[in-house]
Amino acid sequence: MVGKTSITLLETHSIDFTRYGSDTDKTYVDEYGNIVTPTTTETISTIGSLQPFSKYQNRVGLEEGFREEDYFVYYSKDVLRTTNQFDNNLPDTCVIDGNSYKVCRKGLWTSYGLLADNNEYYLQLIQPEGS
Repeated sequence: MVGKTSITLLETHSIDFTRYGSDTDKTYVDEYGNIVTPTTTETISTIGSLQPFSKYQNRVGLEEGFREEDYFVYYSKDVLRTTNQFDNNLPDTCVIDGNSYKVCRKGLWTSYGLLADNNEYYLQLIQPEGS
């Protein structure tokens, strides 16, 4: 019974993420001489648990210029794409309460004795241009 309750609590939110095929809408040649062409986007429907972010609880340093209110923590079994400086892919994005967020970090959330192995994602507010 405890395992069933734990899994249900981790499936309280349904969020649709947008996955971009590449980081551009135009064809270009990257720094390695590879031709990068634009690809289509897809929607990834996920189920998980959306939680407020706390730098004391999550023990993660915030990027300069961002506050705790600019982040959420999302626990899900689904696999999402995060920011990565070593490839040409953009992170998955979503909209929560009218604001756009990107998946900026991922951690494995398996060490807590639950039956469900979940991924822990940090969602960072995408600042509007000029703010």
